[in-house]
Amino acid sequence: MNSRNIFSELILSWSKENPRNLPWVGIKDVYKIWISEIMLQQTQAATVVPYYKKFIKKYPTIRHLASADETELMKMWEGLGYYSRARNLLHSAKQIVSEYNSKFPQSSTELLKLKGIGTYTASAIASFAFSEDIAAVDGNVIRILSRAFGLTLDSNSQSGKKDFQLFANNLLPKAQAAEFNQAMMDLGSAICKAKNPDCLHCPISGLCYAKEHERIQDFPVKQLKKSLKKRYFHYLIIQNSKSEYWIHMRQEKDIWRGLHEFYLIEKNSKISLENLHSHIKAELKIKQKPTLEFKFSQKLTHQHIFAYFYAIKGQDIPLKDEFFLVKKDRLKKFAFPKSMLMYINSLS
Repeated sequence: MNSRNIFSELILSWSKENPRNLPWVGIKDVYKIWISEIMLQQTQAATVVPYYKKFIKKYPTIRHLASADETELMKMWEGLGYYSRARNLLHSAKQIVSEYNSKFPQSSTELLKLKGIGTYTASAIASFAFSEDIAAVDGNVIRILSRAFGLTLDSNSQSGKKDFQLFANNLLPKAQAAEFNQAMMDLGSAICKAKNPDCLHCPISGLCYAKEHERIQDFPVKQLKKSLKKRYFHYLIIQNSKSEYWIHMRQEKDIWRGLHEFYLIEKNSKISLENLHSHIKAELKIKQKPTLEFKFSQKLTHQHIFAYFYAIKGQDIPLKDEFFLVKKDRLKKFAFPKSMLMYINSLS
């Protein structure tokens, strides 16, 4: 038995002895698998579990989801992040109902035609739901393979990712793609972590190139990524004399589309309080000097958000048509991005 076969046998054996108690593991319901895989994109399983349970209870079938109200859906997704995933789910649900007669495409190739599904997600769904012999290769799997076999492929490049896919496909035990993929996901999450991996309890430590050569942190190999785009959001928390807040829904094709926010002034850098005051006097005819109440920093996949929240109280002024007034105790009825949720929760 060669090292690749031994690797696969050890992974499967470890997985059987250490099963993860997650609501989507081991099921064959393609709809539920799809929901879980979309939620798990860029998000840890422990965070996903309560959202998944609530989601499936609210939308138990593809038809229920296809008829969902987008505003309600976004509210349910609130706090999970990467909100385009929710919009893509709704779009694909409608597509499956109208174009596929409510039946999911049954191969990884066909699944790729659905919005929001990339190579990894299509492979995971196809292997779990339809037993397709294909490896599901994400960052966890790339990390394991790089360390175990000393692979120096660039994990950030498209060509490198394709080579990892081929390598992983060659490791698949016959008719056990689902079990192998789940085992690799679990190993990457619990043992072969990016930082402080638990090599002592790793089932493949005896085969691992990186451990043998004391080069754990050298793998996977990554070319330098471009620096994140920095964006500076200055939010005006404008209250009228009745202590109602002006908010609106973001409509632009940008982050957080479909979520609500306060009045936003975006600039290329942080505005001084004096310049901000001058701006709102000129644009909104507000003479009151704003007060900085809260600030927040959040790194997304391609950008770094710096958000500042300035209070302006007792201002009975009309804003643009898309804005509307909401009482404080009703703010949480609307879906907001994480930074604004934190601010709202801080309000006394």
